[in-house]
Amino acid sequence: MIKSEGVEIKVNKVGKDDPILVIQLGGYVDQANCHLLQVVIDRCLSEQYYMIIFDVHQLVYMSSAGWGVMIGEIKRFREKGGDIKLANMDPAIYEIYQMLEFYHMISEYASVESALQAFECFEVNKVGNNITSNITNYHLQKEFVIKYKILSEKPILILLFEVRGFIDIEDNIKLKKLFTTCIQNGFYNIIIDLSNLVYMVTPGWGTIISNIKYFRKKGGDVKVINMRVEIRNVYKIMKLYNIFTEYVSLQHALNSFYNKINLNQSGYKTDHEKKVTSSHLHFKYDVAISFAGEDREIAEQLATGLIEKGIKVFYDAYETVELWGKNLYDHFSFVFNKEARFCVMLISKNYTRKVWPNHERVNAQARALIENDEYILPIRIDNTWVPGLPDTIGYISLFDKSIGDIIDLIEKKLSI
Repeated sequence: MIKSEGVEIKVNKVGKDDPILVIQLGGYVDQANCHLLQVVIDRCLSEQYYMIIFDVHQLVYMSSAGWGVMIGEIKRFREKGGDIKLANMDPAIYEIYQMLEFYHMISEYASVESALQAFECFEVNKVGNNITSNITNYHLQKEFVIKYKILSEKPILILLFEVRGFIDIEDNIKLKKLFTTCIQNGFYNIIIDLSNLVYMVTPGWGTIISNIKYFRKKGGDVKVINMRVEIRNVYKIMKLYNIFTEYVSLQHALNSFYNKINLNQSGYKTDHEKKVTSSHLHFKYDVAISFAGEDREIAEQLATGLIEKGIKVFYDAYETVELWGKNLYDHFSFVFNKEARFCVMLISKNYTRKVWPNHERVNAQARALIENDEYILPIRIDNTWVPGLPDTIGYISLFDKSIGDIIDLIEKKLSI
């Protein structure tokens, strides 16, 4: 038994011929103590126990580091004809499991008995070294592959990495070597396409983050595009948006590189920046985005795209330090009434039900009433009616416009 640093791990052996280990996890598994989980897993493999059930009914919390250790090692067990299964999830743990779509990679059961029965079926279905389990087949079709190509040489050298599959602990070593090769050859401007990435262990994120910091010191950067939903969920939970931004498309990422090199070399500014700085300098933000939490994914894509066009955006997730310790009621009143040239309002059934969006709306409407001018730019996510906004006002709808289209329209609006 291991009991240390907030986590308790007990190991019990079931069966004789092909013993199954039931590992009870209790307490908290986080960045500080996940190495203890790694020690237990390594010992299982060294002692040739390849069928593992994690009983997590006493587990209070598991960070992404803990999930990374557990899921990152599944490949080693399956290569030996075994597997890892989960049993007795607490509702809070199960919610994370579902939200991050870990069910694609690791099976969960209502009880240890159910997991044991699944292993019995698992044994019957073995044919040589081929496992007929759907989970295993899914995994084997998602082997880690990374390709690269040069996108641009003038005025700036940019490399595109296309990452596919599942990055576990072993594959993270390959990722590190690839970054090292770039550094050795003076390539400091990288775009990583994650559209086909299934899962990445925490050390993989660490590799990207550490290289971002290094490349920025060299005047370059690492930019990430096209995250799948489950990858973006990890990105949000780990609050990686405080370190780097996801770009909505390859073109937006390229533009951000080009804009940077133009500004650095010649003080060049885009047409939008020239117009905004000459006639609207007194506004802190070009656009303030008002939205309900349920619509954050749309708001974030919109904010990211606008920022990459050089547009100053108020989006709460990018204002963590600014908002820390403030009276948010007063601060949001000031932002939506005084500090933005336009208020972009994401209208949905969730928007009208929530306290904070309605607070922002009231202040935006007060500003529009006083100035008697265009200030609120409504974007419809659905057909919900919003108090105080007449049906005759001009709307943009996500039914017939993409996020990219809306970003372009906002840029044109700011240039008027």
